[in-house]
Amino acid sequence: MTLHTLFSEVTGVSGYVLPHEHIFCDFTSVTGDLDHLLNDKVVALRELSSFEKIGGSVIVDITPPDLGRQPKLLAEIALKTKLKIVMSTGWYRKAFYPPEIDVMSSSQLARMIITELTQGIELENGEIIKAGLIGEIGVDRDVISAQEERVLRAAAIASCETGAPISTHSSMYPVGIKQLEILKEYPISSNKIIIGHADTYLDQDYHRELLDAGCYIQFDTIGRNHMNSDVDRINSILNLVALGYQDQILLSTDRCFRSDLKTFGGFGYDYLFITFKELITNAGLPGEIFENFTKRNAVTALSW
Repeated sequence: MTLHTLFSEVTGVSGYVLPHEHIFCDFTSVTGDLDHLLNDKVVALRELSSFEKIGGSVIVDITPPDLGRQPKLLAEIALKTKLKIVMSTGWYRKAFYPPEIDVMSSSQLARMIITELTQGIELENGEIIKAGLIGEIGVDRDVISAQEERVLRAAAIASCETGAPISTHSSMYPVGIKQLEILKEYPISSNKIIIGHADTYLDQDYHRELLDAGCYIQFDTIGRNHMNSDVDRINSILNLVALGYQDQILLSTDRCFRSDLKTFGGFGYDYLFITFKELITNAGLPGEIFENFTKRNAVTALSW
């Protein structure tokens, strides 16, 4: 079992893992809101230091190229911290797609993903860095467009060839079921599929259908109370644990706005491991299960 990071491939991760975050991203081409821009290396280093201090080990920058991925800056961050950084590949969702999505086949798009996973990206200094995850592969609301279906199929093809996991964006609607139906048309193992933003649609039947299919589900907007309350997230998690699904649950915080960061008054990357951990353990979750969510489950889901 190997976890693919920017600068090393490690099997003995002992610290916490954040499987769905944005160190750098840019939504402004669509939203026009400068709060939706993360592009400052100095701020990123300051914010990530709090994650390191509480025992953070691995962070996934789930930003694909069309959402403002910054390979050069990620490489610089990785050199200046002790964190293992996983870089993503693929495309986000329809509103952000580049023109080639509409003119290339799924097989052609898959070759682009596979290249970044296996051969990597060459930086200006000649250094090669590889992507370690396919994601976040998204859908706008509850309808999968023809372009988004094409990208989902490309992700499935690439995952089948490389073994890399796929992490999806399926927010506020039970659209993860439709994503799964498309992905499972290919010989992809369900444990290579992470259905994201499950905590933005807290319906137990929805969660159980995904979990019974063998997927991971990700409660990855923790602390973002405009989407759901942490109390409701905790109740949902506790119910799923009581049903025996604790090995398929991942936790993260999806920091993607400036207002999410401590520098600008937000909760930062360590919120999950301090405030939320206290809340959920006080509510009855055994500490070892929280540790498994944020260490063992995450490493297993991300490894290939």
